[in-house]
Order: sequence, then C-alpha cells, then structure tokens
Amino acid sequence: MSQIHLRQVDLNLLVVLDKLLTERSVTRTAHGLGKTQSAVSHALGRLRSLFGDDLLVREGHEMVPTRRAEALEGPVRGILTDIERVLEKPGSTFDPTRLERRFTVVATDLAEVVVLPALLARLRDESGDVEVVVVGASDDVARRMGRGGGYDLALGFGLGSDSALVAEQLFQEHLVCVVAGDHPRFADQTEATLEQLRAEDHILITPEGRPGDPVDAALRQLGLSRRIVLRVPHAATAALIAARTDLVLTLPSRLARQLEPMTAVRILEVPEDVPKFGFDLVYHASHRDDPAHAWLRGVIAEIALRV
Repeated sequence: MSQIHLRQVDLNLLVVLDKLLTERSVTRTAHGLGKTQSAVSHALGRLRSLFGDDLLVREGHEMVPTRRAEALEGPVRGILTDIERVLEKPGSTFDPTRLERRFTVVATDLAEVVVLPALLARLRDESGDVEVVVVGASDDVARRMGRGGGYDLALGFGLGSDSALVAEQLFQEHLVCVVAGDHPRFADQTEATLEQLRAEDHILITPEGRPGDPVDAALRQLGLSRRIVLRVPHAATAALIAARTDLVLTLPSRLARQLEPMTAVRILEVPEDVPKFGFDLVYHASHRDDPAHAWLRGVIAEIALRV
C-alpha cells in the first residue's frame, strides 16, 4: 500500500472489520461498537471498496467471510493490537471492572457443571458488563476458534488438534460408571469390572456425534466391546434415565459427583485399564496477548484448581 493510499484510509474501518469478522453480523457488530446498523453497513461498503472484495457474504442467517477476509483477519487484529499498545498510557494496567465484552465459550457437560457456576459468580463480582455465551462442541471448533470464527475459547478434552490452537491442561480426569441405586446386578459393588461393562446395556453421551469414548477404547484393547442402546447429547438427561432403568452410563468423575445427589444414581469406579484424560482450556494463538482474554483464562484456571 502506498503512502498516499494510506493517508486516504480511515483506520476506524479496521475496527469495524475486526468486529464484523468476530460477530459475523451487522446487528451484533453495531451493538458491540455502539453504532447504528446503518453506520456499520456503510462502513462495510467502504471496506468492500477499499479491498476490492465482498469480505463477508450472507449464507443463511449468518455472514461468512470470503477467503480474502480470512487472510486479512490476523493482520488486521495485529495492527489494532499494535495501535492499542502504542496508545496505552505508561504504567496502565487492565481493569476487569471496566470490561464490556461478550465471550463465546465452547463447553462440554463437564465444563458447564463444574466450571461455569463458579465462573459466573466471579464475573459478577469482579467484572463490568461481561456476557458469556455457551455453545456445544462440534467438528468445526478449530475453524471457529480464530478471530473470524466467533469462538473465544473451549473447555473440554480432545479439542486442541489445530496447530494454531493453544491447549493448556487444567486437570486430569477419570471416568466412572453411574447406575440406578437399586440396580440388580451391581449390589454392594463399588467398582464395575470390564466383563460387566461388556455384558450390560449402555447409554452413550454424544454431543459431537462421536461413536465411542475411552471405555470403548479400553475394551477394544482387550478384544471386548459393549452394547450401546441409547445415545443422547446431554449428561443430565442420561443420568436421569440411568437412575430409572438398568442401563449403565459412563461419565467424568467430577460430573458424576455433581449429578449423583440430583438423580439418585450410584457411582461405580471403573478398572485401571480405562485411561485418564486431560481437561483442557483451548484458545487461538491470536488471543494470547489480549488482556481481557488472558484475564478470563486466568480466572478459569484458578477455578479449575478447586474443582
């Protein structure tokens, strides 16, 4: 870009572009920036003229970035971050009580039950106007974690496969089984054997449509398998069904302990052959130096130490 061209550019347009790539909505962008929808639409028109590209096109109910917009996403965020650092007053620090922001968090059932209640309590005590939007895990988490995708961070396991994502393990978790309190085939037992798991009928929690979990992997190593007779997306629903049937449900231990008093299920340990797994906080590398984002990650990490 030539110097003459740069003088003709309103850098506020980059602020609008960055917000549009995050929100994928003129309405939400206008709300977030305190502008009218007409002003944002006008700015988008100027951006399209400036870059010679549509930048965002409507698909269904959302606006989807073009390839050109996806390529601009990182550089634009970097430019704005650099400008913020230049304008930052010497000695100034981030103040969460003045923060006005919406965070979109990908959360598994375990995260929703054991992390979110404490997180919301902390946010209400310590932050300004912060909104948390929770979405379920899906196959496009890695794509949506970038600046243009709209997801700020993810909490769970098996979510950090993309090279641009940073995964920080918060704790290690292990699986347990829950069964009805009066289950006829587990009387007086505190642990289920792999042979029993093979013989019983099971409920599988499948929010992401996955075919199995670590129990199936352990059984396969021993040449065994189990019968899945019900697949549901939510842990609480699955636990209620297990409490009223003779089906067996496998859950992370922290989640099972929360659901036990509410559903009257009984917890059984599983054999050591079933592997543990890490519960991770995952975010895109472009968020690493964002003060508000770093503050939120720190709050979540503190909470994870106590769950």
